[in-house]
Amino acid sequence: MNNSRVAEVALDFSSREREREYEFSIIWKGRLDAVFADVAPYYDFASNLASLGLCNWWRRRFLSFIEVAPGDSVLDVCAGTNGVGIGLLRRQPDLRVFALDRSAAMQAGRWRKCPRTGISYRIDHKRCPQTALSRQLF
Repeated sequence: MNNSRVAEVALDFSSREREREYEFSIIWKGRLDAVFADVAPYYDFASNLASLGLCNWWRRRFLSFIEVAPGDSVLDVCAGTNGVGIGLLRRQPDLRVFALDRSAAMQAGRWRKCPRTGISYRIDHKRCPQTALSRQLF
């Protein structure tokens, strides 16, 4: 393939990629937040059910590979319902977990369950502005 043909293929691909990005951005920005807000209350249950229990197993397996010490800070990006952060806090209550996700609804549900599990948490939007930062990241 000569250089002009390579440039033509690259330009064609780039053009199609920009078009796909534009089309998906309509869904990403307009509808995806509503979808996550709708599924947030039952997301963990449904994920575990749909995976025949493997979702919780995968999470426990993943957590077993992460080494944390008292006072460590952990950043969980695309945290969803905070299963990873909460799992780490169960193991090491002295952690500082910063959980970021584009959906506040997904994060809120799991954190509300923390008092029942004995995990304390604090949401500090001044220190870690989830919404503003997630909009920049995504």
